[in-house]
Amino acid sequence: SRLVQWLEVFKSNYGDQPHAQPFIQDTEAALAEYKAFFSSKFSKIYIDKHVQAKRAEGSILEYSLKWHLEQVHNGIKAGIPTDARYVDEFLNKMKTQNSLLVQWLEDFKAKYGDEEYAQQFIQQVEEALASYKKEIVPKLI
Repeated sequence: SRLVQWLEVFKSNYGDQPHAQPFIQDTEAALAEYKAFFSSKFSKIYIDKHVQAKRAEGSILEYSLKWHLEQVHNGIKAGIPTDARYVDEFLNKMKTQNSLLVQWLEDFKAKYGDEEYAQQFIQQVEEALASYKKEIVPKLI
């Protein structure tokens, strides 16, 4: 922000002056308070946007996390097709979905892993990945 930039210039010009220190400290405290207040208010909004984002909106997932998780759960529930012609297609689709979930989760954790609100989404993805590992991975061998 402009205030942060201004403060940096001010500190570089007058930071060594004793009478400037209280002003610098007060301004830094106000900025920290502002950041804490707004980051807590907006983090839920940003998390929801990330979870609902589609590929067209910059997500690695085609539609949204909810849709993707449903696809993974439905694939696991349906199981490997009995018709041999569709087995490879099914397994490749499941591997791709798993890979996308892993990548999405890494990015999401890096951005929001410390946020309490994000934990529910992290848990949902980790459960889907665990189901994939338990139900599909043994059949890949």
